[in-house]
Amino acid sequence: MPLNEALSIADQLVEAVDYLHTHRVCHRDLKPENITMGQNGRLHIIDFGSSLLEGSWRVTWRFGSDTFGTPDYMAPEQIQGKRGDVRTDVYALGIILYELLTGTVPFHGDNALSVMNQHLTAIPISPRRLQSSIPLEIEAIILKSIRRNPDERYQFASEILNDLKHFSDIDLSQFPMDPELKSTSVLTDRQIWIGTILIFIAFLILTALIVFSYLSDASPMK
Repeated sequence: MPLNEALSIADQLVEAVDYLHTHRVCHRDLKPENITMGQNGRLHIIDFGSSLLEGSWRVTWRFGSDTFGTPDYMAPEQIQGKRGDVRTDVYALGIILYELLTGTVPFHGDNALSVMNQHLTAIPISPRRLQSSIPLEIEAIILKSIRRNPDERYQFASEILNDLKHFSDIDLSQFPMDPELKSTSVLTDRQIWIGTILIFIAFLILTALIVFSYLSDASPMK
């Protein structure tokens, strides 16, 4: 989706979620299927079956569970069976914005368990590796929103909204990458091609040395 269009949708979505949070409501199942667009272009959030009132008493029943959500958009704490809070919605917002701008969610798998495990252990590919036109500041917003540790994410949807509206003024030095992300790189096609050539050259040299050694040993003694 073009950047301006994606950011327009994201602004509306985050503003709506911020409204929920100011009224102490956590949705806990934000995903594209629960977002509709009216004829006037106004965005609406639907399906509050998994929502809870922040700070309310814990309610349990025999067949109940705190694990709500959809695997592609579930925050790590939800997968671990915790209730979640406003930062759980922040995580889902980050995943949705990632998908709006790259056309794909950050984690894939053959089944729901595989996807959920990646939310707990895998490192997302940076959005700019999938779509180089994404501004560095927007990438920083996305990656901060989907950190595994809730304490390292945006703490409120209002913080995301402010950064989205003023992303060109963001100080990137305030968005340090996770050590895991910093030390992990995805090889480009050029790097893979160069690496393949070097391996092939090394193979030819090793083969030549073996053949030379064999011929030397096989030559008749004078």
